[in-house]
Amino acid sequence: MSGEKAAVYVRLSEEDRDKEKNFQESRSIINQKSLLFTYAEENGFQVVGVYSDEDYAGSDRNRPMFKKLIKDASLGKFSVVLCKSQSRFTREMELVEKYIHGLFPLWGVRFIGVVDRADTLVPGNKKARQINGLVNEWYLEDLSESIKSVLNDLRSKGKHIGAFAPYGYKKDKDNKGHLVPDEPAARVVRKIFSMYAEGTSKINIARYLNDKNIPTPALYKRQQNLNWKNSEAENGFYWRYYTVSSILENQVYTGAMVQGKKKSLSYKSSKTVKTDPKDWFVVENTHEPLIDKETWEKAENMRKSSAKPAYKTKNMDVFSGIVYCGFCGKKLKKSYHCRNGIKKVYYRCPMRLLGEKYCHGTSILSEKLKKTAVREFVNICNSLLGKEYTEQLTISDKSFELEQKETLENKLKSIIFNEKKLKNIFAKAYVDKYTGVISDEEYLAVTEKLKSEKSALEEEKSTLKNQIKTLDENIEKQKAEGGQNSFLKKLETDQEFADDICREFIEKITLLGHEENSRKAIIEIIWNI
Repeated sequence: MSGEKAAVYVRLSEEDRDKEKNFQESRSIINQKSLLFTYAEENGFQVVGVYSDEDYAGSDRNRPMFKKLIKDASLGKFSVVLCKSQSRFTREMELVEKYIHGLFPLWGVRFIGVVDRADTLVPGNKKARQINGLVNEWYLEDLSESIKSVLNDLRSKGKHIGAFAPYGYKKDKDNKGHLVPDEPAARVVRKIFSMYAEGTSKINIARYLNDKNIPTPALYKRQQNLNWKNSEAENGFYWRYYTVSSILENQVYTGAMVQGKKKSLSYKSSKTVKTDPKDWFVVENTHEPLIDKETWEKAENMRKSSAKPAYKTKNMDVFSGIVYCGFCGKKLKKSYHCRNGIKKVYYRCPMRLLGEKYCHGTSILSEKLKKTAVREFVNICNSLLGKEYTEQLTISDKSFELEQKETLENKLKSIIFNEKKLKNIFAKAYVDKYTGVISDEEYLAVTEKLKSEKSALEEEKSTLKNQIKTLDENIEKQKAEGGQNSFLKKLETDQEFADDICREFIEKITLLGHEENSRKAIIEIIWNI
């Protein structure tokens, strides 16, 4: 054991946070380190790394130093992980099983929880570790429900519970959960509503605010020394269409507190979903309004009358999140244009909408982008494999067709089995009526329901038989053609296949503009090949 390399992992939990300032290390972290270093010295371990996560819950899977610890463990940088307790490592049973009982043994890493005596080197210790994991998970679940109950109670009373006050307000120092106007920002909010009510468009309001060098809500928070984190902080802050829109849609400026618009899916996940408006917590007259009801209603009516119908797409567009502007470096945003009932998808630079002062970027049709990408992919294949080989390259769909047929045949077998069950139930119902177990009325009710089910099964059976017949015809056709499809033909005709190629092999696309006196786009594609 002597001289084994060990990693120390420490985490600050919510219940023992006692920081005085953000840059100070908490006493809890210091105490954990002291305990673990002493244990390491007494047991002959050589500490080669300290991994410390502060302000992170035990259920958070994205703790930066936790992730680094896991990565270093997989690389064999140490053979022992020391924690104060198993709950400091994780409170989730799933992660206990994944790492402590799963991957750590495979990597040759021993886990030790000093206080709760969790030790993967002791075989009889596993049950205790699993019980600890379950208890920790139950604790998280109960804590989550308790917190949710308390927060909902505060919401129902009109108390503001957010980490930051809405733009235009600040938290009342003398009355927790109460908002008071923040005059510099409040003036901007009033100006936005005033301009919009006078007929100024949202994008022109954004341009006006940028021209006046008025800080955006995000930048203003930073200037107020609030601990505000924003992914765009390094790229500069500009007022945009959706920033203005979010203010115009916020009922808080009428003096009403509106909360609970989103909810988390689970205490284990940071993902949120929108809630139904009927489930929102709306409490009127909780704080001083920044605009009167008349202005709000006028702006609301204008906003609704000018709103364009939302286009809902079943699947995410193939290029979402990977197309960038070659001028300002921003991600291009997807937008829709509908003419004569035909919907087209474009990618536009959000900064270009603010005017050429901010960006000279342009836009491109998603369809045109895909054609360019496919053409370039074919050129790469020609270059790497040779044109003759690429043209002869084929793809077999036969196995897929056979898999589909097998799935449909299994469904058909299930329907035939259910039909037999229905016949038996029919027979039993008749016997029950004849012997007086059920009345004539009950028998009629039962048989009517059974007939309805029988009819549905027959309809489904007929559909499946037709689908199987079509598949059989396709399989026979493929046999006659050698069971192959041209790779290039499939790229041209099968949109789903072309999308899969783009998703799999494209890392980044940069739209550099268009050729002079032409609408031909200049595109740079980084391929993951």
